[in-house]
Amino acid sequence: MHVHPHDKRVEYTIPLCYRLCYLPDALTISGSFGDAVRGYAKAGQSSAGIHFRVYSRAFIIKQGDSRVVIVNVDSAMIGDIVKIEVVKRLQEKYGPSLYSEENILLTATHTHSSVGGFMQYLLYNIHTQGFIRQVAYLGAYQLGSLARTYEEM
Repeated sequence: MHVHPHDKRVEYTIPLCYRLCYLPDALTISGSFGDAVRGYAKAGQSSAGIHFRVYSRAFIIKQGDSRVVIVNVDSAMIGDIVKIEVVKRLQEKYGPSLYSEENILLTATHTHSSVGGFMQYLLYNIHTQGFIRQVAYLGAYQLGSLARTYEEM
């Protein structure tokens, strides 16, 4: 391959990690997995069983000492409270200079079949009958996929 001398291409390192997310039996809040689904406004509507697993996919794009993190989660959305917690825990684990709110992007596939009850705003938690602390694992699994990706770099 011939490269022009003025070509400014840069090489990036991009490891990818798929991390299976599931709610361990010890943390289930009531009934079977998936009772508190995200985004269904009909009172009393619930789910039972698992049709598809949900995943957290982490990408760390590295160029020299700079990094950008992208985490995509099978969820309806990601709230500010989840990002704040993820950034806090990453800084505790890797120090305050490596990861910050400026270089971390958390995003969701927007599925209504994943767990709900983790948003900080009342409107989004009405159908799950409030904030469910046990499903705050969402941030922990994002951290898990990020840590695994980080270790593979």
